[in-house]
Amino acid sequence: MPAREVNEDGAGTGTVRAHPGRFGMFASLPLPPPDIDGALAEIAYAFEELHADGVVVRTRSHGVYLGDPRLEPVLAELGRRGAVVSVHPASPVCGERSALGRPRPMVEFVFDTARSLTDLNFAGTLAHHPGLKAAVPHCGGALPVLAGRIDGFSRLFMPGEAPVPDAVAQLRRLHYDLAGPVARRVVRHRARLGAGHRLALPDHRRRPDPVPPPRPLRKPMPSEDPMPSEDPMPSEDPMPSEDPMQEEAVPQDAPSFPAQPPAPPDPARLPLPPPARPAPGVRLLRGAVYAVPDGSRPLETDLWLPEPADGPLPVVVFVHGGGWRTGLRDDPGPRFRHWLPGPFARLAGAGVAVVCPDYRLSGEARHPAQLDDLRALLVWLRDRAGELGLDPDRVVLWGESAGGHLAALTALTLGAAGAGAPAVTVRGCVTWYAPTDLTRLAEDHPPGRFDPRDPASREALLLGAAPAAAPGPARDASPALRVTPAAPPFLLLHGTEDELVPCAQSDRLATALRAAGVPVEQVRVPGANHLWLGLAEEEVERVFARTAGFVTRHCARETDGQEDNPLGIRSSEEP
Repeated sequence: MPAREVNEDGAGTGTVRAHPGRFGMFASLPLPPPDIDGALAEIAYAFEELHADGVVVRTRSHGVYLGDPRLEPVLAELGRRGAVVSVHPASPVCGERSALGRPRPMVEFVFDTARSLTDLNFAGTLAHHPGLKAAVPHCGGALPVLAGRIDGFSRLFMPGEAPVPDAVAQLRRLHYDLAGPVARRVVRHRARLGAGHRLALPDHRRRPDPVPPPRPLRKPMPSEDPMPSEDPMPSEDPMPSEDPMQEEAVPQDAPSFPAQPPAPPDPARLPLPPPARPAPGVRLLRGAVYAVPDGSRPLETDLWLPEPADGPLPVVVFVHGGGWRTGLRDDPGPRFRHWLPGPFARLAGAGVAVVCPDYRLSGEARHPAQLDDLRALLVWLRDRAGELGLDPDRVVLWGESAGGHLAALTALTLGAAGAGAPAVTVRGCVTWYAPTDLTRLAEDHPPGRFDPRDPASREALLLGAAPAAAPGPARDASPALRVTPAAPPFLLLHGTEDELVPCAQSDRLATALRAAGVPVEQVRVPGANHLWLGLAEEEVERVFARTAGFVTRHCARETDGQEDNPLGIRSSEEP
């Protein structure tokens, strides 16, 4: 049965509907053999339409293990969404023979779990995508016992391999299913698992009722550990391991480890994701971690890079919209989703690096956390500019809707008191239909359309209180009220029929920029609603071309001049 049918059937079952707080649904993906496009489409459908709680994958499907490079786009997307991924064990390719005629779940499942997770570790998947929440069965199979051995062999016998993340450290990032009888030797290694990552998931369909242990056939020798009558598992072999890499068993009463959470990794030192090539001449690094805010999920960014690159590249940072409370970092809006190649690939193909970051949404943190995130991104770009081939002195910020608000606020406050020295040189800023003065939204909307006292408005969720109740934070978060003569040039595009963010909001920012002597191009797009709805396709093309032309002029090197269009992007007149 296709994955779509299975998922729709699971989401529509009476149990899930009747008890939404007790039962959920894990979606299946069309992975055997790897159907990457189908899997990505099913991920979007499962989470956005069926409201799945996670996905389930097998340790191996048709000979393909989870560390296989072909699965990287799927795991990257799951990591970007912070998805829970339940890993279900399978038998190895040679399971029919290796099981020696005995039940394969008895031994083969636990070793195939270890094999698949080891493959993930060597592929660097867990390090590249820290948002991935992998729940592994049977306490990780044999992996907790083998972790030290894997580390030792990777260092002693694989010196030519790329650096492999520490296996023991990666173990602490997984979540463990302890359902069913668990061998005492694995439980004694619970210190390696890390507190808070042990799950008790029901496994009633596979686990038989516990049976009493068999009577011993002989009297235990003094050196043996007699089996307690209340323990249904046989006692383990007391003989010491002959493997010098085998770590000594942790006493059963040892405290959980670590006592203190480990420090987050330095994003400037984390490995970059493996590249994909979504279009000719374009290299895509999807899901690079640029910041790990305290108490929050890791923040990731996508990088669309020209290939080959001609010297250090100019950079466009695109900030997604969504009312500060939702949105995807690689989505410039519904009018562009059918473009092939898409807007980012077009810019990259013309010689511009495009950076699309996550930021903390209003349900995760209040203003100015989002501003802090974008500043952290600019620092990360500066720190890794040499490695990525970027020019930190040629940066343009670009955002749509709430993302345009954040892009403008970032561009206007980089040199503000308390913000520190600018990490990069921002040459310009483009906003599409962005709110710019949160203190005057009620004036700009038709009467009764916007209530500044509403604590549930998008703006209130960003600020932590309704704009009328928090005038100080509302002013602080208003780009039109943060303009200084040091601001970079701006391009403001806004539809005249915008029902969500009135066009008057862009008027207010344009007026403030002109009063401060800052170059500004303002384009009022006739007939356009929010998200460029209501525009003909050719008009949408012209909006993008106008944006690309601004990027061309302001990312050009000083020696390139501004009339020759050195990036080769076709510009246009005002829509």
